[in-house]
Amino acid sequence: MNRIASANAVNTQVYGTNWGDDKLQKSLKTGAIRTGIGRLFLCTLLADLCATPQVIWHLTIWTWILHTIAFNIPIHLFPNLARLTHGPSYNGAWSLAAMYCWTLYANPTMEVELAPEGRPVWLVYLRAFWFHFFPPIAVTIDMMLNKISFQTLYKNFHNWSAGGLDYSYPLGLLTCMGSIVLGLVWEVVNGDPSATYNVTSMSNEQFVLIGKIIGTTAAVLSYFFLLRPAVYSK
Repeated sequence: MNRIASANAVNTQVYGTNWGDDKLQKSLKTGAIRTGIGRLFLCTLLADLCATPQVIWHLTIWTWILHTIAFNIPIHLFPNLARLTHGPSYNGAWSLAAMYCWTLYANPTMEVELAPEGRPVWLVYLRAFWFHFFPPIAVTIDMMLNKISFQTLYKNFHNWSAGGLDYSYPLGLLTCMGSIVLGLVWEVVNGDPSATYNVTSMSNEQFVLIGKIIGTTAAVLSYFFLLRPAVYSK
């Protein structure tokens, strides 16, 4: 009995006071379409990396990996992990789409220049649309179909209180700005974003600065006008 009590105490500390409630866990379960979208993200990622391994250094693929992880986490089994990844994935989808539009403005022929030799032009632009505009569609569909699950997730797992420490504020900030943090890490690892996308119309500093402003603005707007109203509405 003591071991069971200890296990329950740990689960309560990590997952929240309501963890173990059958009604709560049922509310966290999502439908088959979310599972299908997750597998679609994974299959697309593997296929693209097999075809063009060098794209692993593109921010698009880093964000796609984030989507792949977020969509393949069973929310009812790993609520805290889902809580950590869902927000950055959701806002990151809109942020990357906005930054992609900026990159196309900076270099309108980028897609053709970066495509493998011999790849049909129609396939080049189909891939571009899929990788940059399917994620916003996917997160929107996911929220529409699993709104109750996400409302339950955000309302019952609003902090990470393991070890007696309350991380509610940093978790909220991560939800809003997690994708931007990912972009900053990518920038450090990459070293020269403008060269990666063959941008010659402006300096790397100007390209990166404007890209950061656009990406951050899109993420913040997505959080306050799309994600937050959806998960905290009654």
